[in-house]
Amino acid sequence: MLDYSYTSSYTPDYTANLLSFVNLTGTQFLADKLLLSGNVFYRHLITNAVNGNTNDSYLQDYTGPPFDCATPGTSLGALTYCTPGQNATSRLAQNTKGVGLQVTDSQDLLGWASQATLGADFTDSDDSFAQQYQYGGLTPNRLLIYTASPYNNETVISLSGQNKIYGTYFTDTLSPSKMLHFTLSVRYNQSTETLNGYSVDTDIGDFGDGFNAPTTLSGNHTFSHVNPAFGFTVTPTDTLTFYANYNEASRAPTVIELGCANPQAPCGLPNDFASDPDLKQVIARTFEVGARGNLADQRLNWSADLFHTVNQNDIQFVASAINAGYFDNVGSTRRQGLDLSLGGKEGPLKWHVTYSYVDATYQSTFEVSAESNSTADANGDILVRPGDRIPLIPKHTGRLILDYEITPQWDFGGNVIATSGSYLHGNENNANQAGGTNGEGTYVVGSGWIAGHAVVNLQSTYRVSKRLELFARLGNLFDRRYATAGFLTSSSFNPNGSLISNPDNWPNENAVSPGAPRAAWGGIRVRF
Repeated sequence: MLDYSYTSSYTPDYTANLLSFVNLTGTQFLADKLLLSGNVFYRHLITNAVNGNTNDSYLQDYTGPPFDCATPGTSLGALTYCTPGQNATSRLAQNTKGVGLQVTDSQDLLGWASQATLGADFTDSDDSFAQQYQYGGLTPNRLLIYTASPYNNETVISLSGQNKIYGTYFTDTLSPSKMLHFTLSVRYNQSTETLNGYSVDTDIGDFGDGFNAPTTLSGNHTFSHVNPAFGFTVTPTDTLTFYANYNEASRAPTVIELGCANPQAPCGLPNDFASDPDLKQVIARTFEVGARGNLADQRLNWSADLFHTVNQNDIQFVASAINAGYFDNVGSTRRQGLDLSLGGKEGPLKWHVTYSYVDATYQSTFEVSAESNSTADANGDILVRPGDRIPLIPKHTGRLILDYEITPQWDFGGNVIATSGSYLHGNENNANQAGGTNGEGTYVVGSGWIAGHAVVNLQSTYRVSKRLELFARLGNLFDRRYATAGFLTSSSFNPNGSLISNPDNWPNENAVSPGAPRAAWGGIRVRF
């Protein structure tokens, strides 16, 4: 479809956010070198979404009494089985309250310069989520033609949840001399998550055995972890610094991930819930070493950094159908590489070059559903092994930034961003071959890969005064066509966007998110 018409969309989605946010901060010196600071915040978010989909149950896996698809609105089963289109409309409301308090002491410790901070914080979030399914036909633009029926627009998910996060931390930077600095820190996190509600089985394949039956959603999970960090810096001169550090970080599964962790009850995209088997929290351990420096006149600056991060119990969304899947711990993953940076200034010209190399791989063996992959077995599963690259993370990324001061008030610049290619989701084993067939004997068209790209952007700013600026931007100067994300999956449509009526003929191909086309805009920036 994208090759046929670059302006086409697969099935249109609409999202509207309404955010209210208030944050109050305050500081007070308790003594000459003892500072008390804190903040209180409130955040309210409402997200309304309409996600257009092809119906995963359309003419699929049904062995019950026959339906008359000429009148699909006569029963919920017929509506689910006979209609190719589906809209998932949802409303998510989040109320988050939080408070933080810390004390910073900058008095010397045992004759060494010291800056120590002790603090605690608390966040309380209440969430509610509801989703309805609307079935019907599809227009040539793949919009839903709603089927009038008392069985349509059923609430298939209703859920409320709460997340309480407690944290305490301590950090201290000790400087035995101007050349050497040590940093030690530790943080304790505890997260308690609860959810209550129900989810309705919408899989027509379960007709007579749970179809349209509600399942109670309930769970009470507590996660805790101590995260240490330590490092040092050496500054032999004012223009040269070496550093090394180690740190740990933990992330508890979100309410959404916990509520969508059962492979026997996959969830609809983008947010959906089912029964909630336990997920383990993700623990990240990072080693980093590097150096940075500059010339005394600041005409040249540089930096180099090596990093190595291992995530234990990493969480990934596993697609089990075009519009459904579940979250699962997939063992360990590793991200390692280097970041290089070089920049400077020569008269009115400023320039900056960066390069990143990221080797992101799975470090555990696991199976994942990916039936559109040519190596999938008869059950639609592929085997991922240690060393397979994680999808959608390019190995190479580079950036060149130039800015030229035409006059003291007017500057003109641009940047070039280049990335190498990456694998798509659905090709986690990096083994898919376009033109092959999977274990079910189905032909695979898609490569499971998106190519690298380079994009040129321009910008200019004119400063009318200290408070008023005019600016202009031109993105994707050469109107390059590229993709940044996607799946190897089946498509319900012909290249011209018309529906393929027989699901058995849906091709397995790349479904990608195209990058932004050439675009120009300008504006006024006012500072008060």
